[in-house]
Amino acid sequence: MFPLNPVVMAKTDAEYDYEAVLERANEEGIGTLIIKAFARGPWPSEAELPVEDRPYANWYEPVDTPEEMRERFNFVASQDVTSVVTPGDPKLVSMAFDAASRYEPLDEAAQRSLIEKLRHEDSPVPEQLHH
Repeated sequence: MFPLNPVVMAKTDAEYDYEAVLERANEEGIGTLIIKAFARGPWPSEAELPVEDRPYANWYEPVDTPEEMRERFNFVASQDVTSVVTPGDPKLVSMAFDAASRYEPLDEAAQRSLIEKLRHEDSPVPEQLHH
């Protein structure tokens, strides 16, 4: 179980190299459970957006449109993973299931394009998960 999404894959620091984990798992025949596929990034600070005002119960800010959900699912499922975990908030689960039911693999060019589009976004994976 590890985080994987286009924002994380765009990061070049070794601590974000979950692709190596995926590659090793596949080499060893170990199933993979992907978390944070639908994470947009960290929430704004509590001073900017208090916890009680956040529209979702996730500890990260999720993508929340059908188009973004589908784009993220298609991207992650195109990485030769075993399973993708739905977002943590129940309000988003049916949208994630719909994205999965409409899965279309992304070719290499589409994957690279999405990574480049999101390259400068903040990682939705907190620092403490890297150590």
